[in-house]
Amino acid sequence: MHTKKLFDAKEVLFLQDPKYQDTENILNRLVPGYNKISLTELFISPDKLYKPNGESLSLEEIKLIIFAPGLNYTYKHSLIKVLKHHYPEILLRNIDTVPYSNWHWENKFELFSALIHKSVETVKLPQTYVINPQASKEITQQFRESVMPNFPFVLKAALGSQGKSVKKINNAPEFNIFLDSILNIEGFDSKRNYYLMQEMIYSPMRSDYRIIAIQGKIIGGMERISNKKRRI
Repeated sequence: MHTKKLFDAKEVLFLQDPKYQDTENILNRLVPGYNKISLTELFISPDKLYKPNGESLSLEEIKLIIFAPGLNYTYKHSLIKVLKHHYPEILLRNIDTVPYSNWHWENKFELFSALIHKSVETVKLPQTYVINPQASKEITQQFRESVMPNFPFVLKAALGSQGKSVKKINNAPEFNIFLDSILNIEGFDSKRNYYLMQEMIYSPMRSDYRIIAIQGKIIGGMERISNKKRRI
Protein backbone atom coordinates (compact mmCIF):
# COMPACT_ATOMS: atom_id res chain seq x y z
CA MET A 1 0.00 0.00 0.00
CA HIS A 2 1.28 3.43 -0.86
CA THR A 3 -0.27 6.88 -0.88
CA LYS A 4 0.29 9.47 -3.58
CA LYS A 5 -0.77 13.09 -3.58
CA LEU A 6 -3.11 14.50 -6.19
CA PHE A 7 -1.67 17.26 -8.32
CA ASP A 8 -2.45 20.78 -7.17
CA ALA A 9 -4.43 22.82 -9.69
CA LYS A 10 -1.52 25.19 -10.28
CA GLU A 11 0.60 22.19 -11.33
CA VAL A 12 -1.74 21.07 -14.13
CA LEU A 13 -1.86 22.55 -17.64
CA PHE A 14 -4.51 21.40 -20.09
CA LEU A 15 -3.95 22.09 -23.78
CA GLN A 16 -7.50 22.99 -24.58
CA ASP A 17 -9.66 22.22 -27.58
CA PRO A 18 -13.20 23.69 -27.51
CA LYS A 19 -14.58 20.59 -29.24
CA TYR A 20 -13.95 18.46 -26.16
CA GLN A 21 -15.91 20.02 -23.32
CA ASP A 22 -16.24 16.66 -21.55
CA THR A 23 -12.53 16.70 -20.83
CA GLU A 24 -12.82 20.02 -19.06
CA ASN A 25 -15.82 18.84 -17.08
CA ILE A 26 -13.74 16.01 -15.64
CA LEU A 27 -10.73 18.18 -14.94
CA ASN A 28 -12.91 20.73 -13.18
CA ARG A 29 -14.05 18.00 -10.83
CA LEU A 30 -10.64 16.51 -10.15
CA VAL A 31 -8.46 19.62 -10.04
CA PRO A 32 -10.69 22.72 -9.95
CA GLY A 33 -8.80 25.84 -10.93
CA TYR A 34 -6.29 24.12 -13.21
CA ASN A 35 -4.37 26.06 -15.87
CA LYS A 36 -5.48 25.84 -19.47
CA ILE A 37 -4.50 27.34 -22.78
CA SER A 38 -6.19 27.04 -26.15
CA LEU A 39 -4.32 25.28 -28.90
CA THR A 40 -4.85 28.39 -31.02
CA GLU A 41 -2.90 30.43 -28.46
CA LEU A 42 0.17 28.24 -28.27
CA PHE A 43 3.10 28.45 -30.66
CA ILE A 44 6.17 26.26 -30.82
CA SER A 45 9.76 27.14 -31.54
CA PRO A 46 12.72 24.77 -31.22
CA ASP A 47 13.54 26.05 -27.76
CA LYS A 48 10.34 27.42 -26.23
CA LEU A 49 6.57 27.71 -26.23
CA TYR A 50 5.01 31.11 -26.57
CA LYS A 51 1.70 32.94 -26.86
CA PRO A 52 0.47 35.02 -29.85
CA ASN A 53 1.77 38.22 -28.26
CA GLY A 54 5.26 36.75 -28.18
CA GLU A 55 5.23 36.17 -24.43
CA SER A 56 7.03 33.01 -23.41
CA LEU A 57 4.81 30.42 -21.73
CA SER A 58 5.93 29.91 -18.15
CA LEU A 59 5.96 26.29 -17.06
CA GLU A 60 7.92 26.67 -13.84
CA GLU A 61 5.16 25.35 -11.59
CA ILE A 62 3.69 22.86 -14.06
CA LYS A 63 4.14 19.18 -13.24
CA LEU A 64 1.52 17.69 -15.56
CA ILE A 65 0.47 18.61 -19.10
CA ILE A 66 -2.64 16.96 -20.55
CA PHE A 67 -3.18 17.03 -24.31
CA ALA A 68 -6.69 17.47 -25.66
CA PRO A 69 -8.12 14.74 -27.90
CA GLY A 70 -7.85 15.12 -31.64
CA LEU A 71 -4.54 16.95 -31.75
CA ASN A 72 -2.78 16.92 -35.08
CA TYR A 73 -0.16 14.18 -34.88
CA THR A 74 2.70 16.29 -36.24
CA TYR A 75 1.80 19.25 -34.05
CA LYS A 76 1.51 17.13 -30.92
CA HIS A 77 4.82 15.37 -31.39
CA SER A 78 6.61 18.62 -32.20
CA LEU A 79 5.27 19.92 -28.91
CA ILE A 80 6.26 16.78 -27.02
CA LYS A 81 9.78 16.98 -28.44
CA VAL A 82 10.24 20.54 -27.14
CA LEU A 83 8.74 19.70 -23.75
CA LYS A 84 10.79 16.57 -23.20
CA HIS A 85 13.99 18.37 -24.12
CA HIS A 86 13.49 21.52 -22.06
CA TYR A 87 11.15 20.26 -19.33
CA PRO A 88 11.97 16.57 -18.82
CA GLU A 89 10.49 16.64 -15.31
CA ILE A 90 6.99 17.49 -16.55
CA LEU A 91 4.65 14.51 -16.87
CA LEU A 92 2.90 14.36 -20.26
CA ARG A 93 -0.40 12.59 -20.82
CA ASN A 94 -2.46 12.20 -23.96
CA ILE A 95 -6.24 11.85 -24.07
CA ASP A 96 -7.38 9.85 -27.08
CA THR A 97 -11.10 9.30 -27.43
CA VAL A 98 -11.04 7.31 -30.66
CA PRO A 99 -10.10 3.76 -29.56
CA TYR A 100 -12.11 4.00 -26.35
CA SER A 101 -15.17 5.96 -27.44
CA ASN A 102 -17.50 3.15 -26.39
CA TRP A 103 -16.23 3.29 -22.83
CA HIS A 104 -17.71 6.68 -21.96
CA TRP A 105 -20.81 7.31 -19.93
CA GLU A 106 -22.12 10.29 -17.99
CA ASN A 107 -19.21 12.48 -19.05
CA LYS A 108 -16.64 10.11 -17.58
CA PHE A 109 -13.34 9.95 -19.42
CA GLU A 110 -11.35 6.77 -19.51
CA LEU A 111 -7.88 8.28 -19.62
CA PHE A 112 -6.65 10.35 -16.72
CA SER A 113 -3.71 8.14 -16.04
CA ALA A 114 -1.46 10.89 -14.72
CA LEU A 115 -4.00 12.09 -12.17
CA ILE A 116 -4.70 8.54 -11.13
CA HIS A 117 -1.05 7.55 -11.04
CA LYS A 118 -0.23 10.39 -8.66
CA SER A 119 -3.26 10.27 -6.42
CA VAL A 120 -4.49 6.78 -5.74
CA GLU A 121 -3.76 4.32 -3.00
CA THR A 122 -3.34 1.08 -4.89
CA VAL A 123 -3.26 -2.56 -3.94
CA LYS A 124 -1.31 -4.65 -6.42
CA LEU A 125 -3.25 -7.80 -7.22
CA PRO A 126 -2.00 -9.03 -10.60
CA GLN A 127 -4.73 -10.40 -12.84
CA THR A 128 -7.32 -10.65 -10.08
CA TYR A 129 -9.88 -8.05 -11.01
CA VAL A 130 -11.29 -10.28 -13.76
CA ILE A 131 -13.58 -12.79 -12.16
CA ASN A 132 -14.36 -16.29 -13.44
CA PRO A 133 -16.06 -19.31 -11.86
CA GLN A 134 -12.82 -21.14 -11.13
CA ALA A 135 -11.07 -18.20 -9.48
CA SER A 136 -14.09 -16.65 -7.78
CA LYS A 137 -13.53 -18.02 -4.29
CA GLU A 138 -9.79 -17.30 -4.30
CA ILE A 139 -10.26 -13.76 -5.59
CA THR A 140 -12.94 -13.02 -3.03
CA GLN A 141 -10.69 -14.15 -0.19
CA GLN A 142 -7.76 -12.13 -1.51
CA PHE A 143 -9.86 -8.99 -1.69
CA ARG A 144 -11.25 -9.46 1.79
CA GLU A 145 -7.79 -9.85 3.28
CA SER A 146 -5.81 -7.21 1.43
CA VAL A 147 -8.21 -4.66 -0.02
CA MET A 148 -11.20 -4.28 2.25
CA PRO A 149 -9.19 -3.23 5.34
CA ASN A 150 -7.79 -0.32 3.34
CA PHE A 151 -10.62 0.86 1.10
CA PRO A 152 -14.21 1.67 2.00
CA PHE A 153 -15.26 0.44 -1.45
CA VAL A 154 -13.75 -1.69 -4.17
CA LEU A 155 -14.41 -1.35 -7.87
CA LYS A 156 -14.84 -4.49 -9.90
CA ALA A 157 -15.15 -4.99 -13.64
CA ALA A 158 -17.03 -8.14 -14.59
CA LEU A 159 -17.18 -10.32 -17.69
CA GLY A 160 -13.88 -10.45 -19.50
CA SER A 161 -11.08 -7.92 -19.41
CA GLN A 162 -10.29 -4.41 -20.54
CA GLY A 163 -12.83 -3.16 -23.11
CA LYS A 164 -15.35 -5.94 -22.60
CA SER A 165 -15.43 -5.53 -18.86
CA VAL A 166 -15.88 -1.79 -19.06
CA LYS A 167 -18.58 -1.81 -21.69
CA LYS A 168 -20.60 -4.54 -19.98
CA ILE A 169 -20.20 -3.33 -16.43
CA ASN A 170 -23.65 -1.73 -16.24
CA ASN A 171 -25.66 -4.79 -17.19
CA ALA A 172 -23.54 -7.76 -16.19
CA PRO A 173 -25.22 -9.95 -13.55
CA GLU A 174 -21.79 -11.09 -12.38
CA PHE A 175 -21.12 -7.54 -11.27
CA ASN A 176 -23.92 -7.58 -8.71
CA ILE A 177 -22.96 -11.08 -7.60
CA PHE A 178 -19.45 -9.85 -7.00
CA LEU A 179 -20.67 -6.84 -5.01
CA ASP A 180 -22.88 -9.00 -2.86
CA SER A 181 -19.97 -11.26 -1.96
CA ILE A 182 -17.11 -8.76 -1.69
CA LEU A 183 -18.97 -5.86 -0.14
CA ASN A 184 -20.89 -7.87 2.40
CA ILE A 185 -19.99 -5.51 5.22
CA GLU A 186 -22.13 -3.78 7.80
CA GLY A 187 -23.83 -0.64 6.56
CA PHE A 188 -23.07 -1.20 2.89
CA ASP A 189 -25.93 -1.91 0.50
CA SER A 190 -24.42 -2.79 -2.87
CA LYS A 191 -27.60 -1.93 -4.75
CA ARG A 192 -28.13 1.36 -2.96
CA ASN A 193 -24.50 2.33 -3.55
CA TYR A 194 -24.35 1.05 -7.09
CA TYR A 195 -23.95 4.61 -8.41
CA LEU A 196 -20.46 4.66 -6.94
CA MET A 197 -19.43 2.19 -9.57
CA GLN A 198 -20.39 4.63 -12.31
CA GLU A 199 -17.49 6.85 -11.26
CA MET A 200 -14.96 4.51 -12.82
CA ILE A 201 -12.03 5.99 -14.68
CA TYR A 202 -10.19 3.54 -16.89
CA SER A 203 -6.52 4.22 -17.39
CA PRO A 204 -4.78 2.33 -20.18
CA MET A 205 -1.15 2.80 -19.23
CA ARG A 206 1.49 0.41 -17.91
CA SER A 207 -0.98 -0.79 -15.32
CA ASP A 208 -4.75 -0.90 -15.31
CA TYR A 209 -6.38 1.07 -12.52
CA ARG A 210 -9.94 0.78 -11.32
CA ILE A 211 -10.87 3.92 -9.44
CA ILE A 212 -13.77 5.04 -7.26
CA ALA A 213 -14.49 8.74 -6.89
CA ILE A 214 -17.24 10.50 -4.96
CA GLN A 215 -17.97 14.08 -6.01
CA GLY A 216 -14.65 14.30 -7.75
CA LYS A 217 -12.61 12.98 -4.82
CA ILE A 218 -10.83 9.71 -5.48
CA ILE A 219 -11.35 7.51 -2.44
CA GLY A 220 -10.05 4.14 -3.55
CA GLY A 221 -9.16 1.76 -6.31
CA MET A 222 -7.12 -1.17 -7.39
CA GLU A 223 -4.37 -1.88 -9.87
CA ARG A 224 -3.66 -4.74 -12.24
CA ILE A 225 0.00 -5.06 -13.12
CA SER A 226 0.75 -5.57 -16.79
CA ASN A 227 3.94 -6.23 -18.69
CA LYS A 228 2.63 -4.29 -21.66
CA LYS A 229 4.04 -0.81 -22.07
CA ARG A 230 2.12 2.06 -23.60
CA ARG A 231 3.60 5.16 -25.10
CA ILE A 232 2.00 8.56 -24.81
